[in-house]
Amino acid sequence: MGRRRGRVATEDDIINPRGLTPYVQSRVQAEELVLRYAAEKGLPAVALCVSTTYGRGDWGRTPHGAFIAGAVYGKLPFSMDGIELEVVGVEDAARALILAAERGRVGQRYLISERMMPLKQVVQIAADEAGVPPPQRSISVPVLYALGALGSLRARLTGKDAELSVTSVRMMRAEAPVDRSKAVRELGWQPRPVEEAIREAARFWAELRNAKGKSTTAG
Repeated sequence: MGRRRGRVATEDDIINPRGLTPYVQSRVQAEELVLRYAAEKGLPAVALCVSTTYGRGDWGRTPHGAFIAGAVYGKLPFSMDGIELEVVGVEDAARALILAAERGRVGQRYLISERMMPLKQVVQIAADEAGVPPPQRSISVPVLYALGALGSLRARLTGKDAELSVTSVRMMRAEAPVDRSKAVRELGWQPRPVEEAIREAARFWAELRNAKGKSTTAG
């Protein structure tokens, strides 16, 4: 889905293919293939563009879930100024998938997001729910790019993926508001306030933290 700063994106916006990461390219190509088959061969399919998801059960610790885990464990060295994300509860996103299968118009796209939220606020909500202080330091976007450049250099030298790279910073900065009204109107989708999902994610990580603490004490 294409986005431009200062403009609310809709399903009609097409993403600019220049500068996309291989991951994003694969998602764009998959969507294009499915929608082409829907248009040309009558495949009964719809496409959903789901924003950053939060909630319980993040066993694989997704990159965005790592911020929740870091806040709960008190291991985030800093928060980030100037980074905003479109966010949605993972259960609400799953509900949208079911509704799209039941009610979606074949060959259509639907944007699935609850709202735009600063990453700093996500971390604050998680820390508050876990009863721990949030990071006391914050870094600006220019500093974030500098750290991303170091991460990219380290990745090239070691051959290992970097948790923070120039590309990942650019992706975070590329976020812009989206209009979910089509999903609400056509699918009957009504997401909960995403704060609830962030708190659920924080409780999930707090439970794991407490369980590990008990097992260590017992051993």
